[in-house]
Amino acid sequence: MARWWPRAPISRARLDEAVPQKARWVRGIGLQGWDRLGWEGGLAENWMRLRDRRGPLAALVLACGYAFFMLAGLMYLLGAFGIERPWKADPLLSWLVIANLASFLWRALLRFAFTTRDYGVAEGLRAVLRIPLANVIAIMSGRRALMAYVRSLRGNAPHWEKTRHERHPAASADRSEPVRLML
Repeated sequence: MARWWPRAPISRARLDEAVPQKARWVRGIGLQGWDRLGWEGGLAENWMRLRDRRGPLAALVLACGYAFFMLAGLMYLLGAFGIERPWKADPLLSWLVIANLASFLWRALLRFAFTTRDYGVAEGLRAVLRIPLANVIAIMSGRRALMAYVRSLRGNAPHWEKTRHERHPAASADRSEPVRLML
């Protein structure tokens, strides 16, 4: 099966460059877009705005999820050492955790399958291993965007950090295959 896009080399981005860039997107689209454009329009318009502005909420949900994950691990260790747990999960919470775990595994499996199809098994495995890193970047950038937005609400002038680009990804793409666009 022929690909219709050029294969670009794997980017070796740095965390200190990825977080400010994503924070700019979250702040500009999620927070300032909400502030400047509001929620006027029909159902379809508001659905698209909700999809665009999910960054701050996603960062909060991810942070809560990782905190819960660490707390659950601590509770498990307490039980393993014979220390009574301060609380026990009710059946509804247990089923919610199982449903979330199943959803995560499904997402990881699909990410592996689609990445493997185009880039091979090794890159498919790396794509799954990058999930926690992407979540950490989302959490860090959400906090950074919120702090920058609060500073701008207090009257400080916005400071837009530019991301350093050494070269455009398309400039180093494999040119041996023709680029076919699907229109």
